[in-house]
Amino acid sequence: GAVETRTLTGYDRHGRVQRMEIYSADERLLFSDTYRYRRNGQLRRRIQRSYDDNGRLIDRTTIRP
Repeated sequence: GAVETRTLTGYDRHGRVQRMEIYSADERLLFSDTYRYRRNGQLRRRIQRSYDDNGRLIDRTTIRP
């Protein structure tokens, strides 16, 4: 099978997901997710971004639990 997407995940020093990026098979950024936490470790904000084929931001959504 061929690779359709590739996901990169970055973590903070506490082992929590800080950023996740999804790339197409030809290495174009398709989607990113950024996580922000409170000092007690609770999720404060999650920002989702989608990109077009030229790498331009086409959608941004902020999620606050």
